[in-house]
Amino acid sequence: MTGTVSAIYVYPVPGEPGRALSPAVVTEAGLDGDRHRGAPISIVTADVYAASAPRANLVVELTPAELDELIGHRMLVGEVALELVERNARCGLVYAVVAEPGSIRTGDSVGAGEPSH
Repeated sequence: MTGTVSAIYVYPVPGEPGRALSPAVVTEAGLDGDRHRGAPISIVTADVYAASAPRANLVVELTPAELDELIGHRMLVGEVALELVERNARCGLVYAVVAEPGSIRTGDSVGAGEPSH
C-alpha cells in the first residue's frame, strides 16, 4: 500500500486552530513546534479528517483499513519512520512514536515499513 501526506499540522496553543506546515521537522519528541501531549504524532486518514476534523498532526491519503493494518508496524513517511502504536476509537486518530527522525512535507509518500519490535 502506498499513499501520500495531504496535510501536516502543529497545535502550539491549546484550543486554537492548528498551523499547517510543509516541510516539517520531526524529532523523537514529535513535530517541531507542536505542544507535545500523549503520543508524539497523531495520524488520521483524509476521509476521517474531512468528516470530523480531529486534531491530527498528519493527514494521509490511505483508507482507514489501510491505516489500521499499519498499527504495530512502521510507517515510512518521506525520510521519517514512525511506529504506529494504537487507535483512539473515540476520535479516529492513530498514535505513533518516532523511530527515525527527519523531515517530511506535504506530498511525501506513505507506506509500510518493517514490523515494530
